[in-house]
Amino acid sequence: MAEHTTTTMDGLFKEIYGESLENLVCDEVSLADEMKFVSAEQQLGGHYNQPVRLSRSHGWTIAGSSGGAYALNAAEPCVSKNAVIQGTSFTIREAIGYPEVAKLLKTKGESQKRAFVSATSYLVESMTESARFVREISLLYGTSSIGTWSSRTSGGGTGTQLMVITTGTFIPALWAGLEQGYVDVYSSGGTKRNAANTIQVTAVDVTTRTVTLVGNSAELDAITTGDLFYLRGCKANGMTGMVTIAANTGTLWTIPGASWSLFQGNTHAAGSAALTFSLVMKALNRPINRGMRGRYLLYVSPKSWTDTNNDLSALRRYADKAGGKVEQGNEFIGYYSQSGAIEIRPHLYMMPSIALGFPAGKVKRIGSTDLTFSLPGSSQNFFTELPDNAGYQLKAYWDQAPFTTAVKDCLLITGIVNSDD
Repeated sequence: MAEHTTTTMDGLFKEIYGESLENLVCDEVSLADEMKFVSAEQQLGGHYNQPVRLSRSHGWTIAGSSGGAYALNAAEPCVSKNAVIQGTSFTIREAIGYPEVAKLLKTKGESQKRAFVSATSYLVESMTESARFVREISLLYGTSSIGTWSSRTSGGGTGTQLMVITTGTFIPALWAGLEQGYVDVYSSGGTKRNAANTIQVTAVDVTTRTVTLVGNSAELDAITTGDLFYLRGCKANGMTGMVTIAANTGTLWTIPGASWSLFQGNTHAAGSAALTFSLVMKALNRPINRGMRGRYLLYVSPKSWTDTNNDLSALRRYADKAGGKVEQGNEFIGYYSQSGAIEIRPHLYMMPSIALGFPAGKVKRIGSTDLTFSLPGSSQNFFTELPDNAGYQLKAYWDQAPFTTAVKDCLLITGIVNSDD
């Protein structure tokens, strides 16, 4: 009988899955794909420091036509500060028992590899998908909520509640598949309704926007209209997501937006209207008037994408009048004008009531590592033994957060009401 070690299993893992995990699972990761991952070099503890310039140099002098050795105004240098970004660490783990491992490694050569793939591919791919899911939701929302509670429906027993989420905040692709997962609930004022790991999702009805929650009866009963849902741990320990960055008016990464306008984002209220092209252009005037140029990305919900796509006739009329060019593709609607290319893209995890915009290539992910199955900075095996159980465990890990120096170019459109709502 073959000797089964973590080294043996680690070798099989590397040989079969390789160094890259990019092609294991096709999922909604368009935001992560758009943001290049950059390992931060300037670190202070668990924080990352990025110098940013917040103002121009102002020590100029304008002289009259008389010439001569005119006096100069005092130097007024530009102001630079360190943006301090707090990365978020994420770890997911799965376990496999000794009997299963023994069966996998009984054979040799190609038969052993096939047996290993058969038993572990589901585990590895599921972990990868979950890690990417939490990363994408975190990049979007960070410590912001993923849904607002509207009402209860009948049918819930003791310790079970059927919760309805508002039309504007219900994200079908997010909740579908969250069964058996955990959520946290907070009041709009920031009071947490539940203890750790006590509210579990057991069923989701995407048609009625109803989520069945199981947990402590007192905690579930305390949930009231307007309370907010979060993925487990994201409110307390999450990163600053793009919806917060785009709407920033306060302190962001230790830099006060109230003092430095370049660190203030842009918001535009749709006024309970559908996302037409005219509304998009009005909203984009805000970052454009502040100097935004170049390729621009606007992420919208599938519902808003349909409305905007149906408004293409108005888009073409606008383009003819303004001298721009329209391009309609399978993945985006493009408008090309003097300010640059504007691409409207659907995103499965975007709330129906909002849209998020930022300049292409100017947002990156900063952290110590992107998604990996290897312990950073170590030759630690992918598989390790469970200390108190008869089996092995496999872990995946990432540590990162979104960052941009172009906060003034980011945009959040709010209050969208789609024709299909």
